[in-house]
Amino acid sequence: MKVTLSLIALLLLNACAASVDKEGEVAKLLLSDELDRKAHMTGDAGLLVSRMADTLVSIQNGQISKASKAQIEEQFSQYFNQVKYRKWDNIAPPAIHISDDGKFASLTINKITETREADSPDSTYMTTTFAWTALYRKENDQWKMFSITSTRASQ
Repeated sequence: MKVTLSLIALLLLNACAASVDKEGEVAKLLLSDELDRKAHMTGDAGLLVSRMADTLVSIQNGQISKASKAQIEEQFSQYFNQVKYRKWDNIAPPAIHISDDGKFASLTINKITETREADSPDSTYMTTTFAWTALYRKENDQWKMFSITSTRASQ
């Protein structure tokens, strides 16, 4: 009897420990999307990569590539020096899925952006629509993006 009660208690403890506050995790991921917007609007490459894993796998244009966080930051720093954003907005709320164990998440995002050349204030803004899926994993209780698959359509 003691063994049976001990096993039941252990199973209940494990079930409680595995409980995931999905609403809370969704809120954290939505905040990450807001911070990505702020990074684009202000040209802050450091803020953009602060929520990335040490290595990011990127899939676009029929290619798969890997880059370190430092490489991504340098690429975006150069990019942000060349463009100015007027818009970086969700077309629809991100679709968010969190694994049952709370260790992995995906965000499917659809954005519309407006950019112009940074050094030409009179240049015309170009509108682009993006759609992507970003994959996240929990590292030290923080969501870190480790993979992104992205498409774009210029208008």
